Amino acid sequence: MRVFFITLFVFSSILCHGQHQHEVPNEAKTLYKIAHDDYAPTASTSDRMSEVIKLLDKAIAIDSQYYEAWAAKLGYQCQLHWFELAIATTADITRIFPHETSLLFFKGILQFRMDHEVAATSTFRNLLERYDTMPEPPAGSSEQKTYLINKGLTIRMLGGVVDGNKILETLAANEPDAAEKKYILAYIKASREEIVKMMTP
Repeated sequence: MRVFFITLFVFSSILCHGQHQHEVPNEAKTLYKIAHDDYAPTASTSDRMSEVIKLLDKAIAIDSQYYEAWAAKLGYQCQLHWFELAIATTADITRIFPHETSLLFFKGILQFRMDHEVAATSTFRNLLERYDTMPEPPAGSSEQKTYLINKGLTIRMLGGVVDGNKILETLAANEPDAAEKKYILAYIKASREEIVKMMTP
């Protein structure tokens, strides 16, 4: 399960660069805090989790650019295995953040999870075209790590096992953190189906 939450955190952290420049209304922040701090820790049933998501929806209705609320909603939907709804949520977010490659990557993973293989393949092809034209983030940055993991896995999801693993193997060889290296190596050894399950347990 950790791999999935690492993935979700990674694209959340990237978009939050833009979020820091966006002032969220206090009313939306209050709803997010209630959902995240008061409801979520005790949300042991799907009904209770639905209440959390409703509060997040209210925060998003006040401010559609409140990315932390969007990310939390997506995360809770995935915890509940509401993957079709999660795909719809990624579509909503990409309309607001159209240039976010990590979100497109996760959308493709969800589509594969729900056997929408044609749609997933289209998503990953679109994503690879973006990766091939965008500049690579600065060397050694967390953004570069995310870029390389997602690009390598995108190629893997499109059937390019050798080329995709080459990117991941280079990243693993230079990864100083033993735990992170372990998860990158796990991606290398996994089949396409196993990669999807690792990210959406």
